[in-house]
Amino acid sequence: NSVSKIGVGAFFGCRSLNITKLPSSLKVIEMQSFAGTAIVSLDISGIEAIYNQAFWGTTTLTTIKNPDSLKTVGSYAFGSLLQGEASNATAWLRNTSEVSTWGNKEGAKVTYLGDVLVYVSPVGIGTKPLPIYVKSTTKTIAGQAFSDIDNAMAYFIGTTPPTYGTNAFGGMSEPT
Repeated sequence: NSVSKIGVGAFFGCRSLNITKLPSSLKVIEMQSFAGTAIVSLDISGIEAIYNQAFWGTTTLTTIKNPDSLKTVGSYAFGSLLQGEASNATAWLRNTSEVSTWGNKEGAKVTYLGDVLVYVSPVGIGTKPLPIYVKSTTKTIAGQAFSDIDNAMAYFIGTTPPTYGTNAFGGMSEPT
């Protein structure tokens, strides 16, 4: 098989599409490639990049396997949990967040796919934001990963800074 990229919007809105394994030659899933499909479980072995809103509206997606080759994740690749947008988020994003920690300190909920910080979950309106503890193993922060939160402090635990996707911090300047 020689398919290396799924193009922009290739299967957008194909509500009957439910695949579980992608071609082993596939490296890139472009913007909105599988948005609004019926995919439930997906093995992403060999995938290096998943771009903006690739699975937006694929609310049935509950399981993502083998993310080890993943290097880049675009903005809202799996949706947003912001009020008014959560109904378009994948079930995977809604159900796989974990509390970020540093020692015995607990912080905001975050979602990782392998070594990529995909999303930082928003807190309720009027709620004081919790600190975000970014794992030392984090290699990449997805585009707009921090966009749905306001006024939170992020603490980078590792000594090697991760790479940042476009507007990873919601259009704010990158940390120094």
